[in-house]
Amino acid sequence: PPKHLRKQLSKVRHKLMEASYALGGRDYGRLFQRLDHNHDGELDHDEFKSFLRRVLKVPPIDMPDKDVTTLFAFMDKNGDGSITQEEFMEFANDAGNANHRYFSEHLTGEPA
Repeated sequence: PPKHLRKQLSKVRHKLMEASYALGGRDYGRLFQRLDHNHDGELDHDEFKSFLRRVLKVPPIDMPDKDVTTLFAFMDKNGDGSITQEEFMEFANDAGNANHRYFSEHLTGEPA
């Protein structure tokens, strides 16, 4: 897959880690709670996109909206249109190659 897609995943995870440390330690659960503006226990697409753009400061030139939508769909494991805290933490904590390969294939349609 193209290098820029692999780099996106790595950058998002790195920025997630930085944001979680800014809250006083690597606490993805606490970060999620701060992102969940309506306190329903889920991030909808708009909350997620706002998080990427405003909190993680990922500009559209680095990750176009179509890739934000693809990442959202990837993180939404059960396909219900929202990211739960469990799904968010699974993505944030999993730096393994299996998820990386799946994300790359999901974006490109090609095996990693």
